Amino acid sequence: MGINEATLRKRLKCGTIPKSLGRFRSDIPENMEIELAQQVRDLDSRFYGITKKNLQIAAFKFAQVNNIQHRFNKITKMAGPSWIKGFCHRHNISLRQPEKCAMGRIMGFNKVQVNRFYENLKILYEKRKYIASSVYNMDETGLSTVPNKLPKVLSSKGKKLVGKVASADRGQLVTAVCCMSATGTYIPPAMIFPRKRMKEELFLNAPTGTYKMVSESGFINTELFCQWLVHFKNCTKPSAENPILLILDNHSSHRDLQAIQYCRENHIDLLSLPPHASHKMQPLDVGFFGPLKNSYSRECDKWMTNNPGKVITQIQVAGLFNIAYTTVANIQKAENSFKATGIYPYNPDKFDDLDFAPSLVTDFPTSSNTNENNVTEAMEQNVIINTVLSNNQPNEEISEAELSIPLDITPPPVSNDVMHVTPSLDIINSEIVCEDGVVIPNTLQGVEENYFNQSIPVSDILPLPQIQDKPNRCKSRSQKSEILSSTPFKNELEELVQAKTTKQERKADKMKRKLVVSSSGSGTSRKQQKKKHNDKDEKDVSCPGCGELYSKSQDDWIKCSECNKWWEESCTTYVTGNFVCASCEE
Repeated sequence: MGINEATLRKRLKCGTIPKSLGRFRSDIPENMEIELAQQVRDLDSRFYGITKKNLQIAAFKFAQVNNIQHRFNKITKMAGPSWIKGFCHRHNISLRQPEKCAMGRIMGFNKVQVNRFYENLKILYEKRKYIASSVYNMDETGLSTVPNKLPKVLSSKGKKLVGKVASADRGQLVTAVCCMSATGTYIPPAMIFPRKRMKEELFLNAPTGTYKMVSESGFINTELFCQWLVHFKNCTKPSAENPILLILDNHSSHRDLQAIQYCRENHIDLLSLPPHASHKMQPLDVGFFGPLKNSYSRECDKWMTNNPGKVITQIQVAGLFNIAYTTVANIQKAENSFKATGIYPYNPDKFDDLDFAPSLVTDFPTSSNTNENNVTEAMEQNVIINTVLSNNQPNEEISEAELSIPLDITPPPVSNDVMHVTPSLDIINSEIVCEDGVVIPNTLQGVEENYFNQSIPVSDILPLPQIQDKPNRCKSRSQKSEILSSTPFKNELEELVQAKTTKQERKADKMKRKLVVSSSGSGTSRKQQKKKHNDKDEKDVSCPGCGELYSKSQDDWIKCSECNKWWEESCTTYVTGNFVCASCEE
């Protein structure tokens, strides 16, 4: 371009090279734009991504509250499309179509639950010394006669509707039970058809060794899971010298006492995954079921193309599943799936803080932590004020304005063109008069005010979502990762089964007593003695016999005529007449 090299070196050394080309400048300063881009990424990491329109509104508000000169539309109060395009280009952000994620999965996949699973896994690894071929994962998936995904087809440009033939609007669901090991060994799958009676034609052309099962709903249940465990034990041949680890989800059919006792007797260790975390931690969900569903959809489309005018029924499902299963089931997929979840090889650091970011939305601090933080902040403020008082002379007074100024405020960044000199109050409040009589106006007016004025952070415009109040949910037994075959869990399950059996027996005895009273035709009215469940004015009491609260009971209650205590009727021997409890009879 005809510019001398020495001139370029001089300009480069002095730092006088122009920072931008032409008249272009960003409406929002670069440092603030970086802050805005980071906030957009943080919202996306928590699954509360912001839309394009909301970002345009937030950018306008951000510029307004910080008194930034901008060219945004003040009528619509939004940033323009050109700014959005440039913003996304400068910070590597694009407009994406999100996928739905249930709140249960967001809350379930948290650091506490995941760490508990890896601790249980470590205990089993150290105790049993499993080899890779002894670590298995089992799960169920649904196969529909009408696949959800259809392959893309060629069509004319501008055509409004592109159709593809399907068997029906809604298909019939068949459950496939799959199981694989960390070395790529696949247990012959099981198929569950929604029928009451077994029909051999349904399993025509099914994968070799398929275990045949039927249920009324087409889903797995406790009885079918126990049958599948027998099939699994026959295929793996576990022993005391070579125990087997089976990792599965927290489905109710997997937490059955009969199934746990069978596994304990046959050297099979059961380890459950954290609830609502199978999409991240179950090897079959991570790397196998996705390709399997895609391959099954392609085979269904091929069948519909080769058989025009016909529809896919339950009889064709087994054959189509066989082709898809044999295509996808290979060693590499199994090894990569176990590695991606950190199960084998053992890697408890597989997931970082970014993976747990969505669960932070539903985390709320405990009251004790909040009180401790408030006390700490108050103590720090007292220390600061005492320090200020001690640094002043005894005769000097501190104004209220000095105490009201926040002491932790840092001054805003100063450009390189401004000298880092703090002007005195005399210079700020005075004008400069030259010898020739020319008065130079006070250009430093307002420096003192702006010195303590910070810019409004973008977090005030686009705050990160955080739960405020604890949600009111029914109090149920919370699930977590457990070693299902361990003795403590087995004992706990036995207690629950015993309590459930006792309650059912009490209800049965109550029904018998009612039948006896109704058949005898005698007895006085108990409307004034029995407590009704629709009476909301009564105080919540506990039964002296079983300790169950009235608010949680489903039985009728009766009042003792001697001590005036309320009893659950199933805990008494009352038949008719006045009721006297066992304590008063003694």
